[in-house]
Amino acid sequence: MNLNADAFKGKVAVITGGTSGLGLATAEYFASLGAQVYALGLQTEAARFASHLSIETCELDVTDYPAVDRFFDALPRLDFLITAAGITLGAKELEPEGFRKVIEVDLMAVHYSVLKGAAVIARSGGGAVVNFASMAMAFAGPNTPGYVASKGAIVTLTRQQAAQWVGHNVRVNAVAPGWVDSAILRGLPEDFLEGVKRRTPMKRFGEAKEIAKAIGFLCSDDASFITGVTLPVDGGFLFGA
Repeated sequence: MNLNADAFKGKVAVITGGTSGLGLATAEYFASLGAQVYALGLQTEAARFASHLSIETCELDVTDYPAVDRFFDALPRLDFLITAAGITLGAKELEPEGFRKVIEVDLMAVHYSVLKGAAVIARSGGGAVVNFASMAMAFAGPNTPGYVASKGAIVTLTRQQAAQWVGHNVRVNAVAPGWVDSAILRGLPEDFLEGVKRRTPMKRFGEAKEIAKAIGFLCSDDASFITGVTLPVDGGFLFGA
């Protein structure tokens, strides 16, 4: 779906993890539709956005809850919140500290960001929240228990948040991205990548903008009767043979 170029004109969007990866692509897409975007993240000086887009970066650790409080308390208006911040630590997640760290960033911080952000959206007259799940919600990884557990939990947390905020004109949904072309993906072994493409019914990797467009749809008026769902954006990977 292609939204009109001014579909989000006059709207305000906050994107945690908006200074890199899929969050950055989403920040650019929302700004291209006319939104004022606040891209929150770490090492913001490394973020590169097109100069004509209305994007303001803000250095923020989503697990620093007093800082999260200060940011959202200072916002006069908010229409959309996208919680794209997330990490995975590989085999370090097998140990308690690594597991705890991933759960804190990928799950607990999502709960708190939505708790704060949805309240601002409600005061602004309503809007939408989109969380990031993953195809890991359905496929276990042998060395990433924290990531797998958190992304599975995002699905049920999203439903809880949808029920919590539906009476305040705030819709809450999630996307579950599949394998998306990225610098990290290109660093993986070629035989592994070919196997992923064979497993994907559409026989290709996704593009970051395709994830961003799905998020845009869930935030748009075209999704006005959709809340509490997790939308796979994965080229069919979840049902592929």
